[in-house]
Amino acid sequence: MELKIRLFFVIASLFSCLVYSQSELQIEIRDSETSEQISYATVRFKGTNRGLIADYNGQFRIPSSQINDIPVLLITSIGYESLEVITSEITLNTLTIVKMKPQIESLDAVIINSNTKKETRQYIKESRKMLAYGIVYRAVNSIKTNLNNKSHSYIGYYRDYQIVDSKYYNLNEGIVEQFDAGILTNKVFGKSNSAALYSFKQNSDFETKELYSIEYNDSTKFVDNADIKGFGGNELSILNVHNPIRNYDKQSFSYVYRLNKEFLQNHEFRKDEIQFIDNEPIIRIRFKNKSKLTSYSHRVVGDINISLKDFAIHSFNYYVYDYDKRNPLFNIKIEYRAQNENMYLNYITFNNRFTIADLDVFKEEKVIFNNKYYKYFEVTFNSDFDEKTLKKSRFKIKHNDRRILIKSLVVEDKRTIRLYIQDYDEDLINIKKDSMKNIEFTIKNINDKEGREIYIPVKRIGYQFREYFVQEVFDSNTPNENLKLIFKNKSLKKSTINSNSGNENYIINSPLQNRKME
Repeated sequence: MELKIRLFFVIASLFSCLVYSQSELQIEIRDSETSEQISYATVRFKGTNRGLIADYNGQFRIPSSQINDIPVLLITSIGYESLEVITSEITLNTLTIVKMKPQIESLDAVIINSNTKKETRQYIKESRKMLAYGIVYRAVNSIKTNLNNKSHSYIGYYRDYQIVDSKYYNLNEGIVEQFDAGILTNKVFGKSNSAALYSFKQNSDFETKELYSIEYNDSTKFVDNADIKGFGGNELSILNVHNPIRNYDKQSFSYVYRLNKEFLQNHEFRKDEIQFIDNEPIIRIRFKNKSKLTSYSHRVVGDINISLKDFAIHSFNYYVYDYDKRNPLFNIKIEYRAQNENMYLNYITFNNRFTIADLDVFKEEKVIFNNKYYKYFEVTFNSDFDEKTLKKSRFKIKHNDRRILIKSLVVEDKRTIRLYIQDYDEDLINIKKDSMKNIEFTIKNINDKEGREIYIPVKRIGYQFREYFVQEVFDSNTPNENLKLIFKNKSLKKSTINSNSGNENYIINSPLQNRKME
């Protein structure tokens, strides 16, 4: 257990890259042919089982205090040759670009590379005789043997946050150890499966806004085209629910449901390129929803990467789109990696789009009637109005169901106007200054300086992210009692999304640089 304690401090320092370090190694991983950044590459500390995951932009940092203990980095990513980086050769505090060489074969390529092992060539040859569906079927039915059926634990870095108007809010982060009693148990509800926090807090370098972190409801925070219902868990348990590989025989989310049943029935599959990781052939199978499965407003695309050696699933990417054809309603990215004889989670990211309706609307704050010398209604707003939108025709006044004609509109100050009435109505003589009894006052199409239309809540599109990056796998299923804090933090919100388009269920359980929403 002493090893876990030491590892905790190493991980904490490695992932404190969210806060600027005085002296650090900074690396960005790119494709050697296209120069595109390689997202979520695995960075192992050679000679150990420890490591980290590069971020969405292919970047990672290591504090200088850790470099002496990490002389060589081994970088791997599906579809690329492994790359070794000697840390002593990297200049500190300068972003260093390293490039990985693609290792991909097209499906119709003739394999004549003498460096390719005979057994690898045989795997590829045999795969060409198989349909895409058959490969996926074998992979799903091999999960029980490819994943560990004994107790083990993951220790890694977890965070959740929201992005609204390209700005990050409410970043919670921590070092979390997850305990898994094996693939034959229920990951979410099994009594032997839990999580321990060795560090968890809100990062003060990022702005907080409670409105963005509240639970989903039907008015203030919601997902378009979906109904939100509560789910018994926090953000981490919601993230775990949305791992269809670990929960291959359990209900997960639309339109996967159970990976070993409905996923196979609900999608069309086609073979794509063959990639390699450590010279092991990995075939990419692309899929989309069957047209009869979803309504016209929903579309599903994704890919699953499967080893041709043992049919182990190495990665799974799932996107559900609605009316917004560029930004998905939600997407999930999962990667597993081989260690010894089993596959273990490497990382999982999950994000869903949501709509925020700001209840702080533009409206009138006070309306009074002056019935002495000049007869007018004085209207005071709660925000500076846009004077260009002020027209007397946009105000309607009725007294006892009879319309009161407005003669003129006069601006008093940036928030106050006067509406002078056309004719003095004797019925109004009994109205006191601060009373609006029997007065019906209607305003429409008036905006404030911020562009908010009166009474209309401003709707903003946001994105909720949840991410977990594994740093090391342990065989023990016993947490350190001195550090253990069961993951039941109330600030971790919960949600389940159910589609409006029939009986579909969206159970919506993601490095902090501005990313393009894909």
